[in-house]
Amino acid sequence: MATNLVIVESPAKARTINRFLGDEYEVLASLGHVRDLPTKELGVDLEKGFEPHYIIIPKRRRTLSLLRKSAEKSDKVYLATDMDREGEAIAWHLKEALSLSDEKTLRVTFNEITCQAVQKAFSEPGTLSLSKVNAQQARRILDRIVGYKMSPLLWRWFGIRNLSAGRVQSVALRLIVEREREIRDFIPRKYWTVSVTVEASSGERFEMALARIVSSPTEKKEAEFESEKEAKEVVSSLVGKHLIVTEHERKKREVYPYPPFITSTLQQEMAAVYKMTPADTMRQAQSLYEGVELGEGKRKGLITYHRTDSVRVAFGAISAVRDFIKESFPKDYLPEKPHFYKVKSGAQAAHEAIRPTDVSLSPESVKQFLEKKQYSLYDAVWRRFVASQMACAAYEEDEAKASFECYEFEASRRLLSFDGYLKLYGKPLPCDDSLLPLLKVGDALHVVDFSVKGHQTEPPPRYTESSLIKKLESEEIGRPSTYATIVHTLYERKYVVKRGGQLFPTELGEAVTRQLLVAFPTVMDVGFTREVEAQLDLIEEEKKDWQELLRDFYSTFQQEMSRVKEEVTNSDRKCPNCGSELVMKFKRGDAFLACPRYEERDESGKPLCSYTEPLGGRKEKRVEETDIVCEKCGAKMLIREGRFGRFLSCSNFPKCKNARSLTALKGARKRRGKKGEG
Repeated sequence: MATNLVIVESPAKARTINRFLGDEYEVLASLGHVRDLPTKELGVDLEKGFEPHYIIIPKRRRTLSLLRKSAEKSDKVYLATDMDREGEAIAWHLKEALSLSDEKTLRVTFNEITCQAVQKAFSEPGTLSLSKVNAQQARRILDRIVGYKMSPLLWRWFGIRNLSAGRVQSVALRLIVEREREIRDFIPRKYWTVSVTVEASSGERFEMALARIVSSPTEKKEAEFESEKEAKEVVSSLVGKHLIVTEHERKKREVYPYPPFITSTLQQEMAAVYKMTPADTMRQAQSLYEGVELGEGKRKGLITYHRTDSVRVAFGAISAVRDFIKESFPKDYLPEKPHFYKVKSGAQAAHEAIRPTDVSLSPESVKQFLEKKQYSLYDAVWRRFVASQMACAAYEEDEAKASFECYEFEASRRLLSFDGYLKLYGKPLPCDDSLLPLLKVGDALHVVDFSVKGHQTEPPPRYTESSLIKKLESEEIGRPSTYATIVHTLYERKYVVKRGGQLFPTELGEAVTRQLLVAFPTVMDVGFTREVEAQLDLIEEEKKDWQELLRDFYSTFQQEMSRVKEEVTNSDRKCPNCGSELVMKFKRGDAFLACPRYEERDESGKPLCSYTEPLGGRKEKRVEETDIVCEKCGAKMLIREGRFGRFLSCSNFPKCKNARSLTALKGARKRRGKKGEG
């Protein structure tokens, strides 16, 4: 007969843990949070210390009733929710909702759901961490204030009810919008570089690039030429001359393996390699963490906790993986000492990196029990972890410099001498077929040929899901548990669309960002958002009071709210028919200005005011000239911008409607480049 109740979040986690505990334990699932702020009101008393008003989530009433009945019959109640802030908050809400006493309530946490880890946690139970709870509560209240105060303004400005603003979400959208503006404003610049083929005294030939032009001992400039003619004039004069070697260094270079995954790097890897969204990655990781049936009644968690920003690894796991490497690879692949990776400042020290719970379970050995996406994720986690404790990869590298008058040339070569961890994970750096010939300072190198290559500067790349998460992490915006939610919300609100793996802001997303930057410049500031995240960390570390953070934030937020006057709209135009301020509307992804009475009808069903006009005041879309000839009419083709990006269009449009993708332009430039070489 069970005398102790164990509460976890999910049924899958309950099934796994139940296998590791005796008959005296009953394991039930809360299905996540059981209490939250109300959905139809702010739910925070701004005048009384930001006191939250929590209510039972309607869908959890039946679950809570079952938990209460079981708790009343139990001697002890173990709260075994996840070990991060969110998990701590779920445990605290359960304690409050079930009216559990301190004496009866115990808190257990574990980084992996294996028999050994779970039994150890239950043998050493602790108590709830109120500092973690307060950090999560402060974040929830901050986000509630921002969402409930800013979102209605968006509804009024745009006439759309499902818009939302968020403390972190809106800043992430700003990054995407500003990158898009950089790309639109970018003006490409053409330039040319030169290189020469030289012959050493040994008869070996190799290429050296012109790196710098020295006009004085203190003044050097990069060797980039504005015209092909100027570049050719320089290098053609060098044919038949000799460059003098000024430096030659041959060295060995070791490249350390990557650290094990943390949440952000796992999401980046799965997005880049397997095209999995951050949300999907976290779903698959959750299932592997909570436990998988491995046949013959065996069930266990395959990876450690997956919401982490720490690369720390337990000593026992390091010892196990070193034993595995020793048994599975030649002796050179095991380094003399383990690799230890630096944990970034502010990372949760109690957490570990994401790793397999049992390194002896290779991906192939469990493949039959996993779904395709589960297998891909486990394979990535397992390989990355094992590789992190393998020997470094080793390269031999050559670097040579030579000069003629004011011209300085450089050449480099690289060879992979030992693959090390690359045998299991990662790709080698670009390598050559051989090293440079042995050179001495003062050797003469005969110039036998030259080449000129044209280049064009490229705009910064659009964000992908992977690079956006990397940017959020580097700017310390959000935390591991929030990255997937941020990206998902941007899609859900139709602020961002994904095409070809790249994130494009919609017209709605750009308009929302523009308005929020005008109305709330501080809240939309990346530095301000970063500082708030740092303050939340201090609350968890018991170095700051959570209500103090809310007071400081709300003071700044109120100042900006007070500046948002009634006349602030998303348009400076007035309806010529009735004088109302025009608002931006969206239909099938297209934006236009309309009278706010556009959708209101009279008794006969006619619009009260049907005035609309194309969206004005926006920057004209840039048109670029090309030297591609239209095959239909002989006119020049232009690069234009459309709803789905840039494309080639005839300059005689609309008389000639010939249009093509940019592939034709790239192919033509590639062919010209080949003709121009040498």
